[in-house]
Amino acid sequence: MVRPTINPPPEGADLNKLIHSYSIPPQPHILSDIQNANDDLTAISSIIIKDVALSSGLLQTINSPYYGLANHITSIQQAAVLLGLKAVKNIINCQLLQAESGNYKNKNLSDFWQSATDVANTAATLVNILGFGSTDEAYTLGLFHDYGIPVLMSKHKDYQTIIQAAYNFDNTHITQIENEHYATNHAVLGYLISRTWKLPEHLRIAIRDHHNFERLSFKRNDYGTEADTMLAILKMSEHISHIHSAPGEDQQDNEWSIIKSDLFDFMGISEPDFIDISDSVIEKLNLY
Repeated sequence: MVRPTINPPPEGADLNKLIHSYSIPPQPHILSDIQNANDDLTAISSIIIKDVALSSGLLQTINSPYYGLANHITSIQQAAVLLGLKAVKNIINCQLLQAESGNYKNKNLSDFWQSATDVANTAATLVNILGFGSTDEAYTLGLFHDYGIPVLMSKHKDYQTIIQAAYNFDNTHITQIENEHYATNHAVLGYLISRTWKLPEHLRIAIRDHHNFERLSFKRNDYGTEADTMLAILKMSEHISHIHSAPGEDQQDNEWSIIKSDLFDFMGISEPDFIDISDSVIEKLNLY
């Protein structure tokens, strides 16, 4: 493959401005992991794809007007290759500095990081097993679908308490509760932020609508089969990840109970089919 010609990487204030607006902190261990990679770009990119913050920084930078690429990049590893080692290290350093001085101090994002990684890995594995779609796109969607959650957490001190209570009680009204308290919700925020990264429209729509019950009926075709298919992949991945996140515990997924019948009809599968698919995904991920 011919590598596109791109501008030299932005540095300093330009880079900081580019990724500042909606930046969330990397995972605490990420710096030592990257230092241990000894400037090996392949090794560094394999670390970055496991981190929501750094992955978003790479995609936002490579898809910015500064580079002017004809085709937007959705593969995080491809973004790292195109940017090169120097730019990747600049992005990492910039986001680590922001994390030290940002609004996330003393906030526990461990559940968010773990969930994002689990759903991303599940989505990529699911697409591979089903035999259609892009594993890169599925992974990217799984990684970023809840990006709006830490953004709301950084802006509202009571967010974590209110949303945790909502999840513990009934996870079918999450965005409604967010709208009532904050006049927006994490799905809409994620959609708007993903536009700045130039993610493909069908991925942005899946992020926006992943708690929208009208869209999750799969009876409308306003946005095309591609968007609906990615939305279905995301919801299946969320559920597979959810029910296996704590083996042996009773974890009711009320949202899934409402949407699964229509989703199965759309995908052309039965519930026993889904159980078999789910078992195959879990076996490949070794999540038992």
